[in-house]
Amino acid sequence: MRSAPPRRSAADLVDQRRRQPSIGALAIGSLLWGTAMAATVLVDLRFWLDGHTLNAKALVALYFAGGLAGFSPAWLVARRIAAEKPFTARVSASFLCLVILTIAATAIVFAVSFQYSNGYYHPSVIGWFWPFYIAASGIAATLQFLVMGSRYFVPLGVPLLALASYAMAKALR
Repeated sequence: MRSAPPRRSAADLVDQRRRQPSIGALAIGSLLWGTAMAATVLVDLRFWLDGHTLNAKALVALYFAGGLAGFSPAWLVARRIAAEKPFTARVSASFLCLVILTIAATAIVFAVSFQYSNGYYHPSVIGWFWPFYIAASGIAATLQFLVMGSRYFVPLGVPLLALASYAMAKALR
C-alpha cells in the first residue's frame, strides 16, 4: 500500500511563499537583463562591424526584447531546479537557464518579426495549408537566428552571464 504524501504545515507554506520572487524583483531583473543583452549587441555592432549596418536600432530592440522575455522564466525554472541545492548547483542552474531561455526567447521574438516582415510571400487567404507556411517560416527564422544571431551574445554576454548567474544564485537561497 502506498502511504499518503506528508502534509505540509502552515509554516512550510509561508516559508515557500516567502521564497517566491516578487513581481517587482522579476520586473527589475528583466529590465536589467534586457538592457545587458541590448548592450552586448550594441558593443558587438560597434566594435566588430564598426557601426556599418542599416538596422542597428532594430537589432538592439530585438535583443532587449529577448532578454526581457527570457529572464523571468529563467529565474523561475532555476529556482524550481536548484533552490535547495548547494551554491555551485544554483550558479550552474542559473547559468544554463539564462543561456537557454534568453536565446530561445530572442529566437522567438526574431521568428515573430520574421513572420511579420515576410508575410507578404504567404497567401492572404487562410486555408488548410496556411499553418504549414507559419510553421516553416517559424522554423526557418529560429534556425537562422541560432546560426547567425547568437554570435552577438558572445563578446560581452559571457561575463555578464557569469555575473548574472552569480547574483541569481545568491538570490535563490
